[in-house]
Amino acid sequence: MIAQAERGLGKSLLATHERNEERLPAEEMLLAYKGQGVGMGLALLVYALAEHKLRATLQERGESVPNQAGKPTQRPTMRRIFQMFEGIDLLVINAPEGV
Repeated sequence: MIAQAERGLGKSLLATHERNEERLPAEEMLLAYKGQGVGMGLALLVYALAEHKLRATLQERGESVPNQAGKPTQRPTMRRIFQMFEGIDLLVINAPEGV
């Protein structure tokens, strides 16, 4: 029964530059790799929530932003919003009289 269950698990192939098995045992490497799914799931959840909030706010205010073709939309993707902010820099100068 255990052997049958193990056959259905599949295989994993991981590559690393770490050659010292004592510094990074295979089991530890596999656990770290599998743990990344939690972070990715959380990131996607935050991304979807931000997109939903942005779209709801635009619709509520009757506002829009330009899409990639320059046409107004109330349903932009977060990727598009990030693109719109590319090239914007912030310079903070600390002076004795303040920022």
